[in-house]
Amino acid sequence: MAKGPSRLPVIHTPVDRLTGLPHAILPFDTESGLENGHHHQFPSTHLVPLIVQRMLYECILEPEDLTLQELGGLVVRMSRVQVLPVEVHVLTHQKLLGPQLPDTLDQKFEAFVRAYLGAVSRWAVDVRKPADDGDGMLVYMSDDVFERVASRKRLNTERAGIDYLASYRRRFFGNFLLRYAMEQDMGHISPTVIDQFLDTQDEYRRKELGNFILTEALETKIAPIVPIHQHLLQQGLVQPGRADDARMMVRNLIDKNRLPALFPALTNRLLAAA
Repeated sequence: MAKGPSRLPVIHTPVDRLTGLPHAILPFDTESGLENGHHHQFPSTHLVPLIVQRMLYECILEPEDLTLQELGGLVVRMSRVQVLPVEVHVLTHQKLLGPQLPDTLDQKFEAFVRAYLGAVSRWAVDVRKPADDGDGMLVYMSDDVFERVASRKRLNTERAGIDYLASYRRRFFGNFLLRYAMEQDMGHISPTVIDQFLDTQDEYRRKELGNFILTEALETKIAPIVPIHQHLLQQGLVQPGRADDARMMVRNLIDKNRLPALFPALTNRLLAAA
């Protein structure tokens, strides 16, 4: 009896030293012409159970249904999807095990933000190349190839082939940022601002103060990424057309209308630290 094809080697997707993200996959022409979305941060079962993934696609899951660690894993997965020919996508999963996934909340935050800001290496993985490790499969992209691969129509947050609203996806991103901010040190925030938040009866004022407190708490984690993002911009390692204001891009993900749901926890946090 003839033996079936030997199993292809399984190696980790290489992570770029400068961007801190998995390398994109180099697309190539295929016969079918069919395409679908490849998540750079996989396998999905490590990040979130498959039942949760299905609930997400059916728009019946809320970010509050997940623990912060689960939510962090999910937004990392959602933060970057590359549209690839189906055959390239299949070969990618036959060749690559996926990257070493971020584990701690800080690592998940940084991986999510770097991807959302559009960092992309000039080196891509050519899954047709034989190699004993992922680095041996890397090829340098010329300017025109980079522009095609890094185009926001081909490389973006999760949306390719999935019929749910951008506002739904952004809800998960924003909720993760707010809940992550709640975990940060708030000792640098003015006691006057904190007292005003705790004492005011004006709901609009309370929302503005709560937003200020949480974005300031988040600032301690955004600040180290800002100069890195500027350096990547100067090196041409950011997607064409991306904004250069890292702080504003991250803060724009926060929906102020969803802040009040977090205010009881924020109030307890601030009172405990007083």
